[in-house]
Amino acid sequence: MKTPFWRTMAVAACLLVGLYILNPFGVPSQDPRLRLLGGSTFSIKSSSMTPGLQPGDYILVNSATYAFGEPADGEVVVFRPPDDPAQIYIKRIAGRPGDRVRITGGKLFVNDREVTQPYLDARQNQREDSRQIPERVIPEGQYFMLGDNRDNSQDSRYFGYVPRANLIGRAAYVWYARDSGRIGPLH
Repeated sequence: MKTPFWRTMAVAACLLVGLYILNPFGVPSQDPRLRLLGGSTFSIKSSSMTPGLQPGDYILVNSATYAFGEPADGEVVVFRPPDDPAQIYIKRIAGRPGDRVRITGGKLFVNDREVTQPYLDARQNQREDSRQIPERVIPEGQYFMLGDNRDNSQDSRYFGYVPRANLIGRAAYVWYARDSGRIGPLH
């Protein structure tokens, strides 16, 4: 006996509604397309990630990435800061659990190796706390975040480490920018 079409559609609808409610990727969006596929969209509101991301840019964030894998050094991440989880920030991962991180003379060192940072504009990193921070060891389950525009970035130098549970997803794509030449994959 063949299963009626309406029954097949009812089962599919129940599965989709269940996945939407469970939200397995932890997507903060209410948009069912993004929530079921593990994505989110966000707008950039501050200049803390300039020159790569500008205020007014819209980005696509892959929330499914961290459901199946671990964050990597240098990834641009959307997260909730530990001191104000109602907010949503975007920064770059500068240190992962167990890493030793320091900034000396404006250069970032992770585990005593200098990190190449082609995304930085040296003119935006002149303040003392942008050029020097003492070495710190990142605790287990925590991440150290830095903005690319360090002189104008509220980041882990001020609010501390970010728990893994606060990571929303990896910023993957700029889908709208005033300068259309900047639309595309995020690096």
